[in-house]
This record gives sequence, structure tokens and C-alpha cells, in this order.
Amino acid sequence: MSFLAKKAPVWAVVLSALAATGISTVAFMALPALSDATQASRDFSVSTSSSPVTVEQGATATSTITITSLSSFDLATGLTTTISPPTSELTVHLNPSVVTPPANAKTTSSVTITAPPGTPVGTYTVTLTATGGTKTHTATLTIIVAAVPDFTITSTPTSLIVYENAANSTTLTLTSVGSFSGNVSLTVTAPFATLGVAGGQSPLHLAAGGANTTTLGAYASSQTPLGPYAITVTGTSGNLVHTLNILITVKSGIIGCGPPMCGTEALNLEAYFFTSTTNVSLYLRNTGSASLALVSYYVMDPAGDQWINLRWNAPTISVNTVAGTQFLIGTSCSNCTLVGSPFSFTGGYSYTITVVTARNNQFTFTVTSSNPVESLSLATYSFPSSTNVTLYIRNTGSASVRLTTYYVQDTSGDMYTRTTWSGPTISTNTTLAVSILIGPSCSPNCSLTGFPFNFTSGRSYTVTVATANGNQFAFTVADSTGLESLNLQSYVFTSSTNVTLDLRNTGSTSISLVSYYVSDTSNNTYARASWAGPTITANTTASVSFPIGSSCPGCTPTGTAFTFTPGNSYTIIIVTGRNNTFRFTIIR
Repeated sequence: MSFLAKKAPVWAVVLSALAATGISTVAFMALPALSDATQASRDFSVSTSSSPVTVEQGATATSTITITSLSSFDLATGLTTTISPPTSELTVHLNPSVVTPPANAKTTSSVTITAPPGTPVGTYTVTLTATGGTKTHTATLTIIVAAVPDFTITSTPTSLIVYENAANSTTLTLTSVGSFSGNVSLTVTAPFATLGVAGGQSPLHLAAGGANTTTLGAYASSQTPLGPYAITVTGTSGNLVHTLNILITVKSGIIGCGPPMCGTEALNLEAYFFTSTTNVSLYLRNTGSASLALVSYYVMDPAGDQWINLRWNAPTISVNTVAGTQFLIGTSCSNCTLVGSPFSFTGGYSYTITVVTARNNQFTFTVTSSNPVESLSLATYSFPSSTNVTLYIRNTGSASVRLTTYYVQDTSGDMYTRTTWSGPTISTNTTLAVSILIGPSCSPNCSLTGFPFNFTSGRSYTVTVATANGNQFAFTVADSTGLESLNLQSYVFTSSTNVTLDLRNTGSTSISLVSYYVSDTSNNTYARASWAGPTITANTTASVSFPIGSSCPGCTPTGTAFTFTPGNSYTIIIVTGRNNTFRFTIIR
């Protein structure tokens, strides 16, 4: 059969015609394979392997994209990528970016993911788009950017004050970063031999994503030079090495407010109870030999999350006395900062509370919230005799409360304890009269710590009741007959060494002032122990002058000399002829 007898496709005829006119180049460019009707049914699929792909910061990872021909698809296919969420750090490279699958076969392109050191940790989605002929298909690849396995070292608190011949400590926390797990060895160096430093457990084991703690102590001898110094903690695990500098300030134990001259600090937890999901009250006894001022606290849950209050308006606890202290968290604590996830007090869980003193000593206590919540309040009370007080206690919680123990303490720290008490059970939302006996009325069931006492007119007492679940509730009671009470109405600084307080006697008897103490925020103190102060009659106000320094030849200074300076706060403690004390804080 001749050429002319052959049936030629339409596009060939067009090509011949165009070639005859001398525009063959245009004819060649107009040769689309897709014009063949059979190509319309051809297609391809696109898929990825190894999704998700994990890549560490500063590293690369690879995956593969596969193009599979369907119905003899064999066209060049272009590949592009987009990243979500958008980031300038993470890059995705395709090699090659154009592939041609053989008919009814597969071809691949290599995907290289690069995460520079600054790439934010997180999960990203890479959308791979493949376009061939009139066909477009997409596939997704999940990329997880992970932190390089590592660890961190932190300390709480970050600095310490250490007095001569005394010690102080901080808590070191090691935290896993990324997928790090293993042992971390700790070493510590000090600037000179007379400053002793010692750590707790080493090495510490870290699980991936976990944390571990140990204690670091510092001791200053009488030969340790005074001043600020830095000690260095080094953590090592294989090729990973991290250091942490901790500021140590050594102060004099004779001139300053440290031992031995100013005594030692020690605290004991006598009782506690949870008043709400954001409030717990601890009753702390000062078992040391010096007054103890609390300045900050940390509340930590079992997961390591912490509420921190570094601006705590806390009490000063005198030697051998108990003070009720409130620890607020969450919405109840405007001064608190949060480390980790927010939490509240939940029934059945334990919490660690660390209190820090003005000397930077730390005391840690563990408290457990009961479930359901036990809560008691004092409606009223009466004194039937000098050895009996009746408390009208209301159950404001969500469960019946059975009382099993009570403690009665006077202002000197003397205490009657009854641990074998078959106390009453108070139903929810009811009030019950509870008789609390002391002295001969409680013999032989009560035990005595300190000196015996009776309920005396004008004095106050702390009654703590304990429940069968171990929760404790403390109430303050006082016989109003001849009660001493002072209230600060106003004050004025008349000079840098003198302040005048307008004090109102809100009690029911005259009050004679016999001594006073004026302290600054560093616990430097002027004491006037033999003061012939005024007597303030009931329901009257008196202007009382409190000189210090050069204006007070009868004062005994402790610590460094100071004057009243604008912007600073000062504490004034006044002692009455009955040995009751009243504390006021003033700011110039």
C-alpha cells in the first residue's frame, strides 16, 4: 500500500501543511501529547514514606516521594512543597523536582528536611504537590522538629546568704531536654578552701522528659572572708557539659544577724488545713534560738509545677511560738508567678511547700489535701472556768468531721495536748459545742509541754483540733476581761532617727508600754528594753515617739547601724507590762 493510501492522523496532516509553509518550528512546539484522546484516561498517584519524620534541631532527615503511573501515564511531573505553619528556618528539598514515571511503573524523588539549630520545636505539615499534564495530586508529610537531647541545671533559690560558722542550702533541679535520658554527674567548685560546699546524690538519673533534684549545701567557717562569691556547679553526661554559677554572700555571724550571736533558725510544722482549693494554712513553730522572718515561698504539685511568691507579706515568728501562715496559689495569689502548668489543691494529692527566711534559710514541708474536703469554722466561744473553754464549731466542709486530738497553747508557747480524745463528730452544715479542757480538768489525759497555765483574763490562746483524717484547724480565743489591744491609727517620721506613732487602745484595760524594738528589712535592730513608755487608757489614742540611733542613747543596736530612709519599710515591736507584744510595719 502506498504512503498516500495510508490513513494519517489529523495532527500529522497539519504538520505536513505547516512544514510546506516553512514554519516547522512552530509546528514542533504545537505538538502536545495530551491532544491524543487516549491520554485523557491516564493518571498517576503520589505517596510518601516514613511519616512522621523526626528531625533534631541542627540536623537533617530524609524521606521518599513515590509517583505511580496509572493507565500508562508517562508524562513529566513537577514536584513542589509548602510548609504549615510557615517557617523560615525549616527547609524541604526535592531531588529531583521533576520526574517521569515509566508507563504503569513507579519513580521516586528524595525529600531532604533540614532543621537549623534555631528551628522552633514542634510539628509541621509539608504538602507535596505533583503536577503532570492536566493532572494534579497532593500528599502530606508530617515533620516533627525535636530538641537536641540535652539537660539543664537550675537552683532554687538562685543565691544564698551564709553566716560564719553556719550553713545554708539550695535545691538543684536537673531537667531532661528533648529525648535525653541517662546519668548526670555533678561536681562543685568553691573559690577558696575555707568556704565548704557539698552536694547530695550524684550522679542523678534523668528519664526522657523528666526531672530530678538534689541538695547543695554551703558552710562558712570563722576563717571565711566576708563578701559575695560564686560557686560553680558542673553537670556532665558524656559529651554534654553544663555549668551553673550560684552567688554566695558570706556575712559575719557576730556583728550581723547570723549564728552564733544571733542564734539559729529552725521551723517545725505543728498543723495544717486546706481552707479552699487555692489556700492552705500551716501552723509553724519556731524551734530555733532566734526570731524568724519569712519572706517568700514555693508551692509545688506532684508533677513539679510551682506557684512562687517572692513578695510575701509574711509574719515574723518569735522563739518557741507558733504562727498561722497562709499559702495562697492560683487566683487567690496576685503576687504569685507560675512555673509549669497551673494547678489547684485537689483532694487526695500531696504538695510540697518551701518557705524561705530573711536569712535565706529554707524549710520544706509536705501537706496532703483530704477528699472530700474537711473544713471547720469557729462560730463563737465561752470560758466556763479557768481550765475549760467551750468552742462552738461549725462544719463548713463537704463531709462529716470526727475530732480526735486537740492542742491548747498560750502566747509563751506552753501547750496542753490531748491525743487520746474521743471527740465528737460534727455533721455537715451544723454547729456543735465542743468542750476543751486543760490543766487539772484534763488530768491525766492531757500532756504538758513547757509550764502549766490556766485561762487568764486579758490573754489569748490558740486551740487546734485534729480530725480522724489528720486535718487540723486552729482557732484563737481570748477572755475579753481586761484584754490588751493596740491599733495603729497613723504615723509620721519627724527625723531620720525618730518616728511618732498614734496608737489607739482598742482593748478593755489600760496598757503600759515598757520596751520596743525597731528593725529594718535586713533585720538590723535597735532595742530599748528599759523604756519608761506611756500608759494608754482604754478607748483613747496616744502619740508615742520611737527614737533610734543618735536620738536614742538608751537603745542597744544589733547588726549594722541604720536611719529611717525614704522608700524603706521598718518593723516596730512594742511590749506591754503584761508581756504582750504588738507589731506594726511602717514605710517612710
